[in-house]
Amino acid sequence: MASKRSTRAPKEPVAAVEVIDEEGKGASFEMGIVITTTILLIGAVVLVMKALGNDYGVGPFGG
Repeated sequence: MASKRSTRAPKEPVAAVEVIDEEGKGASFEMGIVITTTILLIGAVVLVMKALGNDYGVGPFGG
């Protein structure tokens, strides 16, 4: 049987990493994307429900 020998070099200590918080004032670009996407998705759902109500008479706007 072959013996288990490690060919890796010994691990060196890892330097400490400083985390910098870049949170600025006001809404960021990413938050604008989230809000815009949410509004568009809600609008799309409302339009689909309205179309179902007008064409088939079903759903919350059917009648």
